[in-house]
Amino acid sequence: MAFPYLEAVLGFMIFMYFFETYLDIRQHAALKLTNLPKPLEGVISQEKFERARAYSIDKSGFHFIHEAVTILMDTAILYFGILPWFWKVSGNLVAYLGLDAENEIMHTLSFLAGVMIWSQITDLPFSLYSTFVIEARHGFNKQTVWLFFRDMFKGICLSILLGPPIVAAIIFIVQKGGPYLAIYLWAFMFALSLVMMTLYPILIAPLFNKFTPLPDGELREKIEKLAASLKFPLKKLFVVDGSTRSSHSNAYMYGFFNNKRIVLYDTLIQQCTNEEEVVAVIAHELGHWKLNHTMYSFIAVQILTFLQFGGYTLVRNSKDLFESFGFDTQPILIGLIIFQHTVIPLQHLVNFGLNLVSRTFEFQADAFAKKLGYAKALRAGLIKLQEENLSAMNTDPWYSAYHYSHPPLVERLTAIEEPDNKTEISSVRVPRRRPPRGLRDIRCEGRSPSDGGSRSENAVLRLAWYGSELLGIAASLFRPSPSTAPSEELRADGLGFAAGRAEVAEAIKEDFDRSYFVTGNLTLEAYEDDCEFADPAGSFRGLQRFKRNCTNFGSLLEKSSMKLTKWEDFEDKSIGHWRFSCIMSFPWRPILSATGYTEYYFDAQSGRVCRHVEHWNVPKMALFKQIFRPSRWVWEKR
Repeated sequence: MAFPYLEAVLGFMIFMYFFETYLDIRQHAALKLTNLPKPLEGVISQEKFERARAYSIDKSGFHFIHEAVTILMDTAILYFGILPWFWKVSGNLVAYLGLDAENEIMHTLSFLAGVMIWSQITDLPFSLYSTFVIEARHGFNKQTVWLFFRDMFKGICLSILLGPPIVAAIIFIVQKGGPYLAIYLWAFMFALSLVMMTLYPILIAPLFNKFTPLPDGELREKIEKLAASLKFPLKKLFVVDGSTRSSHSNAYMYGFFNNKRIVLYDTLIQQCTNEEEVVAVIAHELGHWKLNHTMYSFIAVQILTFLQFGGYTLVRNSKDLFESFGFDTQPILIGLIIFQHTVIPLQHLVNFGLNLVSRTFEFQADAFAKKLGYAKALRAGLIKLQEENLSAMNTDPWYSAYHYSHPPLVERLTAIEEPDNKTEISSVRVPRRRPPRGLRDIRCEGRSPSDGGSRSENAVLRLAWYGSELLGIAASLFRPSPSTAPSEELRADGLGFAAGRAEVAEAIKEDFDRSYFVTGNLTLEAYEDDCEFADPAGSFRGLQRFKRNCTNFGSLLEKSSMKLTKWEDFEDKSIGHWRFSCIMSFPWRPILSATGYTEYYFDAQSGRVCRHVEHWNVPKMALFKQIFRPSRWVWEKR
């Protein structure tokens, strides 16, 4: 019996709707509170609080209606088979126009054109009400109906211009990708994102807003001086006419390498009458750059994109999946849409995790600005932005933890006001509850290599590590099991390991000859079943999990070499120094090469390894760079 994919997707969609509605109800109740949070008393005026409260309540009520209509439409589209019906209609339209209906690109573009029209029609009433009723009622909307529809028309034209070549490229890659499909799809989207990040501020953004250089004056001098002190390669400083559409304010920066630009909304300059407040906001944004938050976020997005495409390649030929949603064929675009629906649970978990990381980044950027001497100005600027944007003053803790990518104002002000010894950049961390230390932890001590480095960098590495582990597990389900002769079992039964550690050490040395790091061929009885394994990306417990991960990693390699170069014995541990290199079986044949050492901590009672700690003598992010660097073999072939 086939798995009921459609029913599972609908069930989770409805479950998440009720869960998020429950959070919305909690937030709505918090918004109705008539008193300011105690830390904001005397800081935010009562008049501003009442205005912010009314604005937030109006938006919250509108949100309930919009979400209810959305879940009804989405459920109906899936349950009543609207998608397969519309796919057939779009194919008939292609044939009616005298075009080749068998051409999947033409068929897909026809389908997407209909989806775009449907989306514009269904979204328009909500957009109009939000802009010209709620935003206008509270003094934010500045655009006319003509400007609103002109922007919408420009957006449609851009979709018509850019959409077809992108869709055609994706379909072509899927048709020709072969076993490396996920890599090709990711590489295309990676290149596309770089192109769009380059072209958007230069060609697309000016279609909607006017960008002018910030006039010479004290504000410009202060920003340029701040950027120079941090060695930020500022090339241009713009003011954008955000006031033509809204009174909301913002600031951002963009650009690659030594061509950075900063953009200030004119509303930000108008609202923050004290120039130091504007400079403090810029100091916060430069903190994101200096602490590599932008790079880490970009890497995280690329990792998630690759994992999504990897998951798609595992199910794209699943007949049961397509039939569950009512399709008797397997169109490429439809496969991507269906796959996105099936991984909704994972997407919610990932978004929650990314919000946690984002809030940590915000605290770190605030601490960075404070360290530069802008604590007072940043505090005043944040309060001013909160007041002028009529942001919610009272927030429900559950709602903010689930939805907010930025910490509430109260939490940010509290962090800024803490003594300096608590707000050093290196100590700004998300609180983490540590488990109690058991007898095994006392007997088996050692520092994890992942404890070093910035918390931001480690978060990205852990995301990559656990994501690749999940992908490896999924891929192993589709990989034929290797036939292993009984004589090749490496359990070493009867070697008497419990009597001492000498036999364990000899077994580990023999495991190096079998390159156990990448083959999984290790002497299992040399380790405790709940042995802890740590490396620069993270740590976990479980011998079988370690063996499985090594086996999955080895399946990605074309050639590998692992040499034990030195062995040292100490009272409570042994250290094996090694040299490792491999060629990965990707199309560009990247070469990974590193040296390092592994600490083997021994259980005092059994003599087996209870902690296996890897240390790599290569910067953590350098390993990722090696993965994307083509080998000389690729260039010679070209």
